[in-house]
Amino acid sequence: MTSNTTNACPGLPTGSWGGGGAYSGLQFAAGELEKARALARPLCYGARISSVSHAGLNQVDILIAGLDQAGQRQVTSLRLYRSEVAPWRAVVSRPPQLAIALAVALTAGLFAYVIRLRQYRLLVEVQRRASTDGLTGVLRREEFLAGLDAALARSRLKGTTGSLLVLDLDHFKAINDRFGHAAGDEVIRKYGQHIGAGLRSGDLVGRVGGEEFMVLLPGLPKYVAAEVADRLRKRMAAHAFTFGGETVFVTASIGIASIMAVDTMDSLVERADSRLYRAKRQGRNCVVWEDEVEGDF
Repeated sequence: MTSNTTNACPGLPTGSWGGGGAYSGLQFAAGELEKARALARPLCYGARISSVSHAGLNQVDILIAGLDQAGQRQVTSLRLYRSEVAPWRAVVSRPPQLAIALAVALTAGLFAYVIRLRQYRLLVEVQRRASTDGLTGVLRREEFLAGLDAALARSRLKGTTGSLLVLDLDHFKAINDRFGHAAGDEVIRKYGQHIGAGLRSGDLVGRVGGEEFMVLLPGLPKYVAAEVADRLRKRMAAHAFTFGGETVFVTASIGIASIMAVDTMDSLVERADSRLYRAKRQGRNCVVWEDEVEGDF
C-alpha cells in the first residue's frame, strides 16, 4: 500500500489518502459500475483505465497504466470495495512496492516469532527451575504437595484411586559423617534418578526432605504400587557407590498408602509415614503397604 500516487496519476489528491492507503466517503448504489469507473478518470487524466466488477459490486478493481516522471511505464491498481454497513473505500497500491512491503512484513513477523519463542522457552526454563529440586531434578516439596492436593480433589470428584509412596534412605547420616556432604549429595542425586527412571510419565515425584522422597502413582491401588516400590528398592540397593576407594551400598525403606474417598492430604501422608516408620523398625530396606488396623485397600 502507498499514499503517494502522483507518478501514475498526477491528478490524484495525495492529501486525501490516509494510513494504509484507504479513502472513505464514496457512496455508490448496487449496479452503478460507471460511477465507480468514473472516480478514476478525473484523478488520472490521460492514463489508460480498465476495470473488473465483482459480484454485487462489492468490489471493483481498476488498473491505471501510465508513465512516471522518468518516462517509465508504471501500473497502479485502484481497488474500490464496500461491506454491507460501510461506504465504498478506495485503496491504491503499486505491485512492486506491495511485494516489498509483504516481504518486510513477513520478515518482521518471523523475527517477532523467534523473539517470542526464545522468551517463551526462557520462561518455561525459569518456571522449571523454580519448581524442581536443583540436586535431583524432581519436584520441590511445595510443588509436589500442590500436585498431590490436586490429585486428591480429582479422586473425590471422579472416584478414582491412587497410591502414595514415602521413601527414606537408610543410614544416610552415616554416609554424610563418614564420606562428607559431597558423597551424600551424590547418593541423593542418584536415588532421584533411579526413582524417575522407574515411573510412568503421569506419576509425580518430589523431594520433600533431606533424604526423603514422595511418589504419587495415580490409578494404582497400593498392592500394585507395592510392586513398583519394591522394584525401586531393589534397583537402589544394587547400585554401588565408590567413595574414597571404598564401595558402598545404600538402601531405602518405603511406606505406602492408597487414596480413600475421605482422605485429606494430611491423613494420606500420615498413613504412608506410619508405614515408613514400620519399615524402619522391621530392619529397613523393605516395603510396608498394609496393616491390620487400617483398611485402605
